[in-house]
Amino acid sequence: MLVVISDLHLGDGTTAESIPASAFYLFAKRLRQDAHFASVHNGKYHPIEELDVILMGDILDPIHSTKWLFPLPGQEEYIHVGGQDHIRITEPREKKYIRPWTDTNDPRFALKLLEVTRAILEKNKEAMSLMRKLATGEFIDFDSIDGSGDRDSNALNRVPLKVRFHTWSAIMIGTIT
Repeated sequence: MLVVISDLHLGDGTTAESIPASAFYLFAKRLRQDAHFASVHNGKYHPIEELDVILMGDILDPIHSTKWLFPLPGQEEYIHVGGQDHIRITEPREKKYIRPWTDTNDPRFALKLLEVTRAILEKNKEAMSLMRKLATGEFIDFDSIDGSGDRDSNALNRVPLKVRFHTWSAIMIGTIT
């Protein structure tokens, strides 16, 4: 079974809200239902052995983050406005200026991207946890098959289905483990 997903745009919450974790639970529930539906052929029960999800692109959205406006942690400068201290926003042509469109070969770019990506994963921790559970077979399982090849809904042993997640983009094809 193959499922394709794109354009989730999960962010760090600094510019907009991400898809709520409840949507991922609904997705997992639908995957489970579809996997069970696909396990019956011509009235005969045979659990599917493979479920692949292709993540087509724009799953994480590191561009839309206010973290790009500020220097790397530990390099902040503060300004005093309205009786409060605030981290000063970096400006073009300053050494600490890093944005999604600046030189990707600059080591500071990778550090900033890592900071933003970690914030995205933290903000979407519950959704990512559910995806890990799908990948390890903790969320979708099937009834066993008895000796005559029929569904054994009374059996204590359940057959887990691991969901394999794959990434697809114009520059990279890989598998998330």
